[in-house]
Parts: sequence; structure tokens; C-alpha cells
Amino acid sequence: MAQMLAERRAARLQEARLALKFEGEAKGMCCAAGKIKLPQLE
Repeated sequence: MAQMLAERRAARLQEARLALKFEGEAKGMCCAAGKIKLPQLE
């Protein structure tokens, strides 16, 4: 179960890296340039 959740999380992170930006959108706009921290899934 934990392995499956880890794989899903990795897939979502990969999708986020591939997200398209709006024209003129500042670099680091997504997740406040890494300042947003989400709790670990259990």
C-alpha cells in the first residue's frame, strides 16, 4: 500500500513539473517557488 501511494505521489510531482505556464508568468509562481510544504501522506 505504501509503495502504491509513493508511486502515485511521484507521478503527481512529475505532472506538476510538466505543467504549462501562462505567458508572462513569473518563474517560481507554482507553489511559491518551493516555499509551500505539504505534509507527508501516511
